[in-house]
Amino acid sequence: MTRDILSTAWLFTLLACFLSPSLFSADGMEGPASADVESPFRPNPMLILKPESPALHPVRLDGRIEEHEWSGAATFGNFTEYQPDENRKPLAETDGYVGLDSSSLLIAFVCHDPEIRNLRANFADRDRMYEDDWVCVSIDPDRDFQKAYQFYVNPRGIQGDMLFQASGLQDQSFDMVWQSESRILEDRWTAEMRIPFESLRFPGSD
Repeated sequence: MTRDILSTAWLFTLLACFLSPSLFSADGMEGPASADVESPFRPNPMLILKPESPALHPVRLDGRIEEHEWSGAATFGNFTEYQPDENRKPLAETDGYVGLDSSSLLIAFVCHDPEIRNLRANFADRDRMYEDDWVCVSIDPDRDFQKAYQFYVNPRGIQGDMLFQASGLQDQSFDMVWQSESRILEDRWTAEMRIPFESLRFPGSD
């Protein structure tokens, strides 16, 4: 599933695999409304998200995704399947949030899964979790579509990161300093990421 987001002058391509129908039900938080199941599915166009800057409340990274912590975040959803059938409505829905604090980019995912017993979620070494279910954020600070920093996390909180080139080259030896936590629940799994701005390189412009 893939979705493109332009937020605070950076392009985010958010990818999710085997992810997932309502947001934060266990934590008492409602997320973006799901599309009417009787309506034809329409993939999202590129969207502008404007989270509050900085966030009103500090986010404690524990995978729980508390309402008061993410109240100022921008929401996204309506992911699109891209493999094996491109632009098809996915069988499981994924929702998420983008926020900021004074030093970091914050992202949260809620991956609904009607077959949670089949979740692929292993404890593994860093960069060895790509055969599991995962969520990914790709960040293109230059907005030139030539390279992107990619941040992955599986349902166990195991990280993967790499530098992606437009040529298709993926440099998995490229390790960055960032944080992630995940949590597996009865009908979904959740993930939180904190990516420090100092771990990224930005062009010399506003």
